[in-house]
Amino acid sequence: MSKLPEGYYQGRVVAGEGQFGETSKGTIEAVIPFLLEDDSFEGPERVTVRLYFSEKAEEYSVKKLRAIGWKGGDLTFADCPNLVTIAVKYEEYNGEERQKCDIALGGGTKPLDPARERAFAAKLAGLVGTTAGYTSTKGLDDL
Repeated sequence: MSKLPEGYYQGRVVAGEGQFGETSKGTIEAVIPFLLEDDSFEGPERVTVRLYFSEKAEEYSVKKLRAIGWKGGDLTFADCPNLVTIAVKYEEYNGEERQKCDIALGGGTKPLDPARERAFAAKLAGLVGTTAGYTSTKGLDDL
């Protein structure tokens, strides 16, 4: 099997094969296998996501558990039906390249203030070579 390219893929939990454990430093972790769904794969690609429950990380790990549809209780993740986006990347650790996978929740985007929004609209119009007028993005959620 060749190396899976870095990127974002859709995947589902491999039911009943996850587990909770403890790292060498005493942090509780969830080890969750996923099968990735992508038409470009020759066969199923399996990756593992590790969620940590340190004081700093537990809030994010709980959001990721909710994203996969975990309702609590079952520590093997037997009933987590949701299709989620898995981010795959590679990092060097002790001189070795290791695959690192995570459940992508999306970033928090805050709206631009009106003055910055107008300035960016003008800059973007210049970059794309248009003189189109400015229209605010405020209120688009109400459509």
